[in-house]
Amino acid sequence: MCGISGFVNRDKDRPADEALLRRMTDVIAHRGPDGSGHFCTGSVGLGHRRLAIIDLSQNGAQPMHNEDGAVTVTFNGEIYNHLPLREELIAKGHVFRSRCDTEVLVHGYEEWGDALPERLAGMFAFAIWDARRQRLFVARDRLGKKPLYYHLGSDRFIFASEIKSLLCDASVPRDLDDEALDLYLSARYVPAPLTMFAGIHKLPPASAAVYENGELKIRRYWKCQFPDETDARSEGELAHELWNRLRDATEARLMSDVPLGVFLSGGLDSSCIAAQLVDLRQKRGEGDVKSFSVGYRADDGSSELDQARRVAHALGTRHREVLVTAEDFHRFLPDLVWYMDEPIADAACVPLYYLSKRAREEVVVVLSGEGADEVLAGYPIYRTMLWMEQLRAAAPLASAALPFMRHPKARKYLRWATLPLEQRYRGVSVAFSDDEKARLIGRPAARVSERLVTRLAQEWAETEGLPPLERMLELDRRIWLPDDLLFKADKMTMATSQELRVPFLDHRLIEWAAGLPADVKLRGRTGKWLLRQAARDWLPAECTAPGKRGFTVPVSNWFRRRLHGPLRDALLASDSLARSRFGDKAVRRLLDDHQRGKSDRKEELYALWVLELWRKRFEVGARCAPAPAIQTTKRKVETGMGALRGRDIVCFSNDWDGDPLSKMHAMKILSRQNRVLWVNSIGNRRPTISMCDAQRMLKKVSGAMQGLRERHPNIWVLTPLAIPFYGSELVRAANGALLKAQIQRAMQHLGFEAPISWSFLPSSAPVSGTLGESLVVYHCVDEFSAFSDAPAQEIRELERRLLLKSDVVICSSEKLRADKARVNSNAHLVQHGVDLEHFAKAFDPATPTPDDLKGAPGPVIGFWGLIADWVDLQLIRHVADAFSGGTVVLLGNCATDMKPLDGAQNIRVLGRKRYADLPRYAKAFDVALMPFKMNELTLASNPLKVREYLAAGLPVVSTPIPEVERLSVCRIGKDADQVVREIAAAIAAGAGPSEVRAAQMRSEGWEARVAEMQEIVAAALVARKKAA
Repeated sequence: MCGISGFVNRDKDRPADEALLRRMTDVIAHRGPDGSGHFCTGSVGLGHRRLAIIDLSQNGAQPMHNEDGAVTVTFNGEIYNHLPLREELIAKGHVFRSRCDTEVLVHGYEEWGDALPERLAGMFAFAIWDARRQRLFVARDRLGKKPLYYHLGSDRFIFASEIKSLLCDASVPRDLDDEALDLYLSARYVPAPLTMFAGIHKLPPASAAVYENGELKIRRYWKCQFPDETDARSEGELAHELWNRLRDATEARLMSDVPLGVFLSGGLDSSCIAAQLVDLRQKRGEGDVKSFSVGYRADDGSSELDQARRVAHALGTRHREVLVTAEDFHRFLPDLVWYMDEPIADAACVPLYYLSKRAREEVVVVLSGEGADEVLAGYPIYRTMLWMEQLRAAAPLASAALPFMRHPKARKYLRWATLPLEQRYRGVSVAFSDDEKARLIGRPAARVSERLVTRLAQEWAETEGLPPLERMLELDRRIWLPDDLLFKADKMTMATSQELRVPFLDHRLIEWAAGLPADVKLRGRTGKWLLRQAARDWLPAECTAPGKRGFTVPVSNWFRRRLHGPLRDALLASDSLARSRFGDKAVRRLLDDHQRGKSDRKEELYALWVLELWRKRFEVGARCAPAPAIQTTKRKVETGMGALRGRDIVCFSNDWDGDPLSKMHAMKILSRQNRVLWVNSIGNRRPTISMCDAQRMLKKVSGAMQGLRERHPNIWVLTPLAIPFYGSELVRAANGALLKAQIQRAMQHLGFEAPISWSFLPSSAPVSGTLGESLVVYHCVDEFSAFSDAPAQEIRELERRLLLKSDVVICSSEKLRADKARVNSNAHLVQHGVDLEHFAKAFDPATPTPDDLKGAPGPVIGFWGLIADWVDLQLIRHVADAFSGGTVVLLGNCATDMKPLDGAQNIRVLGRKRYADLPRYAKAFDVALMPFKMNELTLASNPLKVREYLAAGLPVVSTPIPEVERLSVCRIGKDADQVVREIAAAIAAGAGPSEVRAAQMRSEGWEARVAEMQEIVAAALVARKKAA
């Protein structure tokens, strides 16, 4: 891989400027540190910077000529089929002087002329000067892995691997292209043939051009061909062939006379390439494979290092890692725009640079997994778009609802439902949504993306008649892949003088994959299905499991905290392009909305920041007219003072009719002096096809039909209507708008004003902070994203938004408090309380034991609560076997597989019992058991039932849950045998309820806990008023 440059003067009598050629070549020295070459003859100049990969001798130096000097080439890339082409050319009488692949281009052009690119398999951008015909022939590879820019000016046709080479010519303008800027704001990159520089163009992928007699003619020499019939073989046969074809593509990319390694994120794509590389090297008897990964600090909340380490260990690679911090990210940005030449708002460029820089210390060539998503349908948006195709019948309804919808995502999906695929799907990435772009530039949302739609229409027209999935894949391979993904891959690796190779983008593999049935690419919710099947015998299960792992960069967090200052300074500087072009108010709104957590504007802000840095680094001229003012209504914010008396509280929680959890206890106490609107949950997950979920939905509908009801003095319960498919972004957005409308109607009915929003669930994030609140409280009692049936990524994002909106955060465990404080520093620990009076009935002589436990053999070891996957049934079975003469009692609904308990004669699973009856069962227990597994969910938990056991005077034996250990009154068993020993010790010390033991909990009642909450919330109200 190298760097090329050159020009042809329009005036044939004007000699080539060798000094200009040397400047053009030297400025891209990073692309080729191993040598440089210059060729000047008449009006022509060709330059080259060499990164030696094959034939490290001077025989591989460029520009390279044929025997008589009539054909001269400057070449960047690799020709993977150069050996068979070499043999073919030798058989035709051509004489080779080197082993390098460059010479194949020289003799190949002699033999095949302009048809040369069609014969090549590889990645390339090259220019050939044909002295006999006085013409320049240039070409770029099929997928656009190697860049080629040009400017056709009044003095000359000038070209190069990077724009900065062209700018060495003073006649090349440095002006902003307004059409390119418009495309950039929509797509976050500039599609070919435009660049952000007016008058400078990219040669499109799969294109060749001839400059002759002052004219430039461009033709496309390759398009992916789709067969009339898809491959009808079995899925097993297809998976086997896919793996073999990927092996062949990988093997072709091993040709190198310098060290070679692999980028390994731990995801499916890079792990497949690493597995292929390891297998091929072992078969060849070559050395170990070196793998490289990039990640981030744990407190930044985004890293792939753990999985990459596990995969590296499984494959046996010699693994290396690099850590990127917010400071590293910020420090590189000025150099980023220099190496990139034009703005591209893809934050993954920065970690890719640091990853490549680290890898370059040990290897010169790296392989990576780019391209699998565009070949085998890996992106979730494909699934969304196919779903939208099915909803097109509802287009009239969506069109009618659009003017009344305010939620950004809901508006986006409603607008999509009104559009055909060709206008709806615009590629994988987006910077500004249509609504946000409309606010920025002051044009109607329906028209702000006209230029992008028109640009894409050229590609859509050529795929008409293909299935929708294949049309989207082909569009992304033509636009997004070369102009974003491969763009950054080339520029960031070449910035460190490293060559990157991508086996998934072998054009022969792509052509074969075009004939695969759609359902082996995207099956249900699983993308790249066939690749997962093919890789099952080669990779750890976590690699082939469904789900798309992105190259996530934690810029959203950084832009709110550590990098918000420099970001704000750059965008609001007096000479800022964003400020002068779009207006101060529009830019401030984006910054403020993001910092306060009102909305996540990382994409928009990064796009503007990169644009700003690029303009200044390259001294680009721009006509900067102020953007039209956008009128907004500023909401009056009311403040609260004093204790929580006479206030209105909107509480988002579990359903009121469930067991009285901590939320209900707290709100019942608060309702003595305040009014509470209790909003039942809309759920955190997609419902399953089960009787349980069907009954739950029917109950929801029934509750909604009953309307607003006062279920406890000063507590009104609202069961909101919601669409029961929570995992969809469209439905979540629609549910948010629907929920808000229902709450506002209830508030109006009750006369609520400036309420306190008190959220126990992340699902309230779309509504919290939008109800004219005097304060927003997030009361976190669980690590919701850790529930096995929850959509973890969506829950984490909802919770992050809620945390950023909240004025104060209350957490029930120290681990939760520490975790949430990373996002919202105003986080407080308030542990659970307990209903002391209720559970004191357990040691009241008048309380009877329940009939179903009378006569139960002792000791009676009991547990109550939901029996779900966090309950260690293997431990319970171990305890039952150890106390085979006694009884283990489980009270609660079963929501997990109970097979571990099969055959145990002394375990009684009695089902859910009324809260009112729990003291009676506690009276029958000798020991209470807390058999939780140790995982992310339980480590952050503070089980309310532990305090209930203790308030009932029971001895408690628990697994090592941190908050249980903090109580210092429970016995802890760190493994199954120790749990058994602790139960025996507890029985020996005094079994059953004890008033003396219960006395330990006298300060743990709900009255004391709610008093703590009120003090924290009242202080936050005062602070908010002062801040206002």
